[in-house]
Amino acid sequence: MGMTVVWSEALDRLRAAGTEREALQATAELIDEVVDGGVAVAEAAAPAAASIISDLGNRREFRICSLWVLVEIARCIGLWAKTARGKDAPNIRAAVEHEAHVASVLATGQHAYVSLMSDHEADVRSMAYLLTGLCAPEPAVAARLLAEHERVETHRLARACARQGVLVAVARAKAEEREPALVESVREYVRSGTSEDRGRLRRVVEEHSGVGLPPAAREVLGATVTLLSDPEGPFWPIENL
Repeated sequence: MGMTVVWSEALDRLRAAGTEREALQATAELIDEVVDGGVAVAEAAAPAAASIISDLGNRREFRICSLWVLVEIARCIGLWAKTARGKDAPNIRAAVEHEAHVASVLATGQHAYVSLMSDHEADVRSMAYLLTGLCAPEPAVAARLLAEHERVETHRLARACARQGVLVAVARAKAEEREPALVESVREYVRSGTSEDRGRLRRVVEEHSGVGLPPAAREVLGATVTLLSDPEGPFWPIENL
């Protein structure tokens, strides 16, 4: 019961925040409750994600904070599945099942994420791109949709986030479902893109965009991965929380 009260109270404080400082404080508290040690989904992740997703249609002042909490949860999905390889301990099986449940909850927000990809605020669009790439139940389909939005995105950092989302979605798709044209598009993002593009794509290769993605991302990028010499980033302020 205590766990439920703690995460829900943090979310209530975020919803009621009147200043950026209050919103960021509540966001940090909420992330502490839903992500264990910054690397694994916590017990509170599923109910908190469900509550946040149900509220995405409301135009609250600090929507970016709620979206970032979802991104933080999403990028941890896969840790236990990766840890469980070759192991059959009951506690690990339970953790893998919980992780899969959290992923299914995040996937229920797909329609909301897609809607927010057309939002008037660039940072909100950026988080929606990342969530779509990370959470879409059909990543190959999501990759095509993200590529369409990437082509019309005018904000440099938001476009870089859209390109990051495309790489994540393509990497998550089964190899036989990856469209050659999209794979080539991602490689072109590296070859002719901006430093922002390369910095955001590097996050996927360095496993800061999702557990287990680097091998597949490197496969998608092919030889262009050697061109990712830019440091990770750039970041929206919320990402430095």
